[in-house]
Amino acid sequence: MNRRGAALVLVLVAVAILVPLALGAGALARARALRVDGRIDRAALRDAAESALARELWLLEADTNAVDTLVEPWAERSREATARLEKGTDGVFVLVEDERARLGVPDCGERALAALLQLRAGLDEAAAAGESAALFAWIRAQAEAAGSTNLALSAEERLFDAMPAGTADDAGFEAPLAAAMPLLSAHAGAKINVNTAGHDALVAAMLAGGATRGGAEGVWLRLEMSRERGDVFRSTAQTEALKLLRGEGDIPSPEEIAALQGVQNALRVDSGLFRVRAVARRAGRSAAVECVYERGTRRILRWLEN
Repeated sequence: MNRRGAALVLVLVAVAILVPLALGAGALARARALRVDGRIDRAALRDAAESALARELWLLEADTNAVDTLVEPWAERSREATARLEKGTDGVFVLVEDERARLGVPDCGERALAALLQLRAGLDEAAAAGESAALFAWIRAQAEAAGSTNLALSAEERLFDAMPAGTADDAGFEAPLAAAMPLLSAHAGAKINVNTAGHDALVAAMLAGGATRGGAEGVWLRLEMSRERGDVFRSTAQTEALKLLRGEGDIPSPEEIAALQGVQNALRVDSGLFRVRAVARRAGRSAAVECVYERGTRRILRWLEN
């Protein structure tokens, strides 16, 4: 082979080596640029979500009336944001929930949690009572280990720690608890807001107070009709409840009156505690921040980012 041929071979070999390296380097640079752009976009989305959340907290702080209901501006804004978010459009959406529409755990007590497990997870009475007792035993053990007599949780999700991972009944334990989790709060306290609570949380509270299932369901049906009429509870006095729940003049049954009496001390008409979630979404990317905010003290009791 002459020198010209040898040089050509060397050039071809060099090209064969360098071209893939160049292509790889280019691909790596593009991937790195995309990752950087993704981080920048996500940071911008997070900033937008945080700004929207801060604005909502300011609006909640401006609401100073003595009751919190589902017909107030914060609830209307949340319903509109939820509808837009579910359409899949881009934008910034702020969802607000009354934290005291949930059962406060452990303040609600074993019976209320057991009733909620029955309603949400379909457990029978014995199984629900067993699960609830196990959860409360774990909470008490945690308090004792910390040298405290207060049964406190930093977050309701900590209840999942009550069952060691890998145990035989782990899956059977976590599924019912996961079903109940959206209606539990570590911060809500012992009383539930009768103006904002949903069916399962309020019925569970009534069952814990000694109500029959029929009596509790009857009260809930009357409450639904009361809300449809635009009525609002301004106190938890039994006379107020009977006045609002009489419907078209019919008198609540003895079972319903007993349900009201049993739950009266576990009810409130105000909240001052809200779970606020802001979601910013654009071009397939999204960021969200969430907090539990205590109006009045202006404290953030919980903060999440995702």
